[in-house]
Amino acid sequence: MGNFKEFVKKHGRDEALGVLAEITKIELEEIYSVDMGLALVVWPEDNNPDSVADYISSGSREDMIKFLRGTADRLENKEDIPRPQGMVQ
Repeated sequence: MGNFKEFVKKHGRDEALGVLAEITKIELEEIYSVDMGLALVVWPEDNNPDSVADYISSGSREDMIKFLRGTADRLENKEDIPRPQGMVQ
């Protein structure tokens, strides 16, 4: 982890998060056998009603919202989430 901290110091947090997203996309393609988009959503675990989530995404804002909304709908309805094509069991 020390090397990553040095990378952040040298290149900045935004570039470091971009590199993490790209590495994650590469690994996801190995798992799913297709190019996968990703969104990482983070929030403070402080139970403050004024807290706001933040995110990074590899896709457009519109695509991210569409896929997050669809996932939230399935989770709220207790539906199974379909397995993407090519996923290794």
